[in-house]
Amino acid sequence: MDNTDAPALLLLPGFGVGSFHYDQQLRDLGREYRVWAMDFLGQGKSWPSHDPAPAEEVMEEVLEGQANAKIRDWGLGKTPESWAQELVYSVDTWRDQVHAFIEKVIGGPVYIVGNSLGGYVGTYFAATNPELVKGIALLNATPFWAFTPNARRYPLLSKLVPWGGLLPVPVIAKAIIRVWWDLLRNPITVQKMIKLVYADCSVVNDKLVGQMLEATDHPAAFAAFTSIVFAPRAHTDFGQNLISLKETRTPMCLIYGKEDPWVVPFWGQRAKQRNPDAVYYELSPAGHCPHHEAPEVLISSPVTSLSFNFDLQQHPMVGAVLLTGVLK
Repeated sequence: MDNTDAPALLLLPGFGVGSFHYDQQLRDLGREYRVWAMDFLGQGKSWPSHDPAPAEEVMEEVLEGQANAKIRDWGLGKTPESWAQELVYSVDTWRDQVHAFIEKVIGGPVYIVGNSLGGYVGTYFAATNPELVKGIALLNATPFWAFTPNARRYPLLSKLVPWGGLLPVPVIAKAIIRVWWDLLRNPITVQKMIKLVYADCSVVNDKLVGQMLEATDHPAAFAAFTSIVFAPRAHTDFGQNLISLKETRTPMCLIYGKEDPWVVPFWGQRAKQRNPDAVYYELSPAGHCPHHEAPEVLISSPVTSLSFNFDLQQHPMVGAVLLTGVLK
């Protein structure tokens, strides 16, 4: 089907997954939209093409042509390469990545759908680049990200943190994170964590776990994860971004899986209070990733009408998932 003139739709995944999390919707959404699903740098299949900070022994092995140089962890040397001197896996980096993707790949304003971290980044991007966003749908968007204070907002407090995620990874950070990293990338741990936040655990299969673990095998994965843990917060917080979108009258739809134990509906209702013009509704049964548990939500529901001119009362059911409009 020729849809070169169709509206552009950008799908942003949550943390620890990737564009594959939207595989079940891409074909159907492609009938009405030009659709892209993007991996954030340091997740999914989005990685630096070269080691941003090679260790000395790795550089020697590369010069000698030794094959095992390719399987060592990247980003753990003493000095970053010239192109990676500002590389940090932060929410600001991901926001800038979205900007570059839209300008260089899509070529114009888009509708954004973001789950969890993707919703946070999408909101941050839309608030700072309203001219590039026609509307945004947030699926259990996380309302906060990162622990390290932002240097611009809290200059004194940020100095108390010795490292802000800028590569290369220092020795002490490697020591702190390594055990945690090895635990989190264990297949059993991954499966348990997914089942914890899904209402329908039948969709938690070996394929999904394998897709999530694939990224952890990349040589840049450990340094990326360590950088993410220590990276600073955004220049503006989630609540401020919601208010900004209200002021720019950016159409917004808030969609929350009712059974999510992490981002419970309270956060969606609070977001609705920040932006009263947004449409809000809950899905049940659905957890943290409603688009993956109930793929038809993005295919058959009014969510795909991203002009947001829809009436929830006319769409009470999507498959076996109940849509409950509240706080209208």
